[in-house]
Amino acid sequence: MFLLLLSLTGQADQTDRVVQLQTLQQVHSGWESLLHINNGKLSGRFRELIDCSFDKIPFQVSYGFGPFSRIQRQVQNQQADGYFPANLTTKRLIYSTPSTPLIDDYKVLIRNKSVAPTRQLRIAAMRGATQELDIAKRYSDFVYPITNYNQLVAMLNAGRVDAIVGSQLFFSVTEGFNNIGDNFITERLESSSMRAFFSNDFLRKNPKFLNQFNYGLKLCLSQKLDRTQAPELSESVRETDKK
Repeated sequence: MFLLLLSLTGQADQTDRVVQLQTLQQVHSGWESLLHINNGKLSGRFRELIDCSFDKIPFQVSYGFGPFSRIQRQVQNQQADGYFPANLTTKRLIYSTPSTPLIDDYKVLIRNKSVAPTRQLRIAAMRGATQELDIAKRYSDFVYPITNYNQLVAMLNAGRVDAIVGSQLFFSVTEGFNNIGDNFITERLESSSMRAFFSNDFLRKNPKFLNQFNYGLKLCLSQKLDRTQAPELSESVRETDKK
């Protein structure tokens, strides 16, 4: 469990305030290069980019973790200032605004070749992943929301579902994905960049923040940071474990 620092309230001209960002509680092996939690510490490429961006602006960042659906509700209910990583969808724009892209990505559908692609196809996608679930519903009347990518791959390999929809970026680092056999076909779908989202309420109180963050992110991306190493924690980051 983790102690979530208070979200920002007002005083738009104050500097060095703490922005509470929520992210997916990913503890499975394989994701270390992208998004991973070990002993309550977040590491990976996404944190590397977020930390670097905050180092260049007058804000600090604190991280919280949880299931994907829950962290989005927390931002929607103004219990946190933002979340990442996520794709741009109409539903999310109701209560939050995206940053410029953190990492480019695209969606894929992986299907068992022996099963006909009909509306009876059993398809699984990650719970809370609006775009992926919508894609699955375009293909089938039988869509199963699943908690994490490890379960998606395991269910496909075990024959519990006929197909899965998700992020190529995340599938590529998920345990068991490389063991998917030749009896499966992968269909590349639409491009879909991963972004950070910030609540509209937070941005109303801090109108300069998003431009500052996006500019910091642009500088960080131009530096071509090492994507293979977990980042060192910067002094601007505060992370508190709840004992």
